[in-house]
Amino acid sequence: MLADGSVFHARCHEDLKRKVADLKAQEWRLLAELQKPLSFFENISMFLFESRQSELLAAKQRLASQIRSTRDQHEATTAKIRLLYDLWPTYPPDWGERQREVNERDHYSCSQCGVGGRLHLHHIRALSQGGTNRLENIALLCEDCHSSAHGGRAFRYEKRGGTEPTTIEKKISLLNKAIAQRKNIRFRYQKPDGTITHRTVTPRQMRKLSIADLQALLGRRVKIEKEGKLCLFGHCHLRGESRTFAVHRMQKIEIC
Repeated sequence: MLADGSVFHARCHEDLKRKVADLKAQEWRLLAELQKPLSFFENISMFLFESRQSELLAAKQRLASQIRSTRDQHEATTAKIRLLYDLWPTYPPDWGERQREVNERDHYSCSQCGVGGRLHLHHIRALSQGGTNRLENIALLCEDCHSSAHGGRAFRYEKRGGTEPTTIEKKISLLNKAIAQRKNIRFRYQKPDGTITHRTVTPRQMRKLSIADLQALLGRRVKIEKEGKLCLFGHCHLRGESRTFAVHRMQKIEIC
């Protein structure tokens, strides 16, 4: 039974998953056929006979049309499974993908207090109370805010899915380690105008900047299109003062 009380058979679920896999395999086969180079004799025949050119071009067009049709069917079937997993009564099989989407949506920062670090996905309305796995019902929270949302319950951070961490996740992990160990970091920093500098910084904290924070840094005359960039705060040894760095502009980070 799903979260809305409807029933979905396990066999139908397996059929949908099998159809998605079959359509993806079919698309790859058609792509391979479309991209297959012409043989020596096909090249000769194209050079000698204009009708052969038209035949080969028509064959390529048929393959391209089949690829588009297969891709449309794959997307439609994937969308059906997505709707099913929205109402899954527990953590859905695509939970890892939803985690990545929520992380990107909330810029790898707690949606309550804005800090980065040990982040959890939290169902705003619990599944046991009729909540769903739709993204609008999922919040990204730090351990403290997640604990508060559950009345002070202690949580141990666990990374679900076991997939290879993304570049931003690796950066955040490394910066958190430096902050915890109170060690300096070195990195290359690219400014919005493209200028690159090399910095050594004593990191203090990471958090997401609000519009008010951004205006305090850039001035109130600067138009802020959107908030939410994860930033590192710390003492910059190059400038000899406290500075703020956008994490996505930091490259080749090393702990000193």
